[in-house]
Amino acid sequence: MSAATDYHFSHGACDIMVLSDGYLAASASFVAQDAPPEELQKALAGSDAPASMVYLKKNIPLIRQGEDLVLFDVGAGKKYQASEGLLLGNLRASGVDPASITKVVLTHAHPDHLWGMLDPSNKLIYPNAAYYVGASEWNFWMAPDVALQLPQDFRGVVPETQQDLEAIKERVTFVRAGDEIADGIRVISTPGHTPGHLSFELDGGSGLIITADAITHEIISFEHPTWRNGFDFDSEIAIQTRKALLDRAFTDGIKLLGFHFPYPGTGYSGAANGAFDEHLNSAEIIALFVSSDFLASNYCYVKEMERAMERQAQKEAEVVPIIVRPCDWRDAPFASLQVTPPDAIPVTKWPDRDEAWTEVVKSLRIKVMDVLKRVKSELEQELKMPTEPPEETLRRLQEADAAETEVIYRRIQLQAKVQERIVKEIEDKIDLIVVLNQPRTRLKASELWDKYIRQ
Repeated sequence: MSAATDYHFSHGACDIMVLSDGYLAASASFVAQDAPPEELQKALAGSDAPASMVYLKKNIPLIRQGEDLVLFDVGAGKKYQASEGLLLGNLRASGVDPASITKVVLTHAHPDHLWGMLDPSNKLIYPNAAYYVGASEWNFWMAPDVALQLPQDFRGVVPETQQDLEAIKERVTFVRAGDEIADGIRVISTPGHTPGHLSFELDGGSGLIITADAITHEIISFEHPTWRNGFDFDSEIAIQTRKALLDRAFTDGIKLLGFHFPYPGTGYSGAANGAFDEHLNSAEIIALFVSSDFLASNYCYVKEMERAMERQAQKEAEVVPIIVRPCDWRDAPFASLQVTPPDAIPVTKWPDRDEAWTEVVKSLRIKVMDVLKRVKSELEQELKMPTEPPEETLRRLQEADAAETEVIYRRIQLQAKVQERIVKEIEDKIDLIVVLNQPRTRLKASELWDKYIRQ
């Protein structure tokens, strides 16, 4: 259960380090309360926890933005589960003095996110920080009767939770959706897991959302977002929030940083519930991006990658590894699927902008053209109507008499209809490239042709 503890990446104006606080062990049936046992067992078959359990990793982002050093949540300390409480040691091992933290942001007040607030002498571990928390979250947990609103077996957390919040009351700022924690770091309201649960969106690129516990598990939350989680305060609201966040992340290609995904918790949302199968099964070329920034919740894509390799083995499609530099493909999760890239295409960055897509598509141009030519030839044979080069048609028209000219024009009209049919078949039938682990999940042949190749 060991994990690296100092994963770094940049996003917009922010330098981000993800630190591990260990992991939280929970019953699988608790985090997926209405899941059919057989389906739950199948969904978790590839996880690293025993069959009846899930291990919720603890990924704590530390963001340097200008003069600010912003910590998102403080972990559990050694007060909740023995497998937690690694944050403080990992901060110091990474050369970060807790006293240098300028802002501490609390996504919500569950023990695994809050109870690392105080040292054994009940002094603040981050003594120089300003603290930020949702106003509704604070009001909920600090209410005198909050225990009566919680399940019986969770009421014991209230005294420690209120003590930790009480310790920061003189330096706390209450925030709501749309407020900024620092330049380019905005609050998103994501209620349900707790009444005032917050996520955070960072400017830059196609966007980055720190989800906290709005999305809690790398398999269950993605593949079965409607399964009820026993940790959620209001299951119905939590499900609505989870589905909306996954849909937005998938549609807009927004990068996610999840607190409970496998370390370091970064990656992209994929199409849920088999919506991607149609494209995967019809693709001629399957682009497989290999990067050190691969989706942390990679279990969501293992099935699709295995299906891609099956189609290649059956000579139904070609899998093309594309290495995003700097990256060693042997260090990526693809190695376990035996995706070897002797003909891999190197690119300098993720293809989330037009110029990067142009780089990829130019590299794939020969493969693309071969597919288009084959499809065109097959359709022409099916319609018994081979096309004629325009210059040949023009020559025959110049030499033809009136009767022959009418025949040629009729042929041209018929030929035009055939060409329309060919274009329609290509546009409607062929998903030329499928991209498994990247937010822009597919490109149709017509898009490639019009935007990148015909030019």
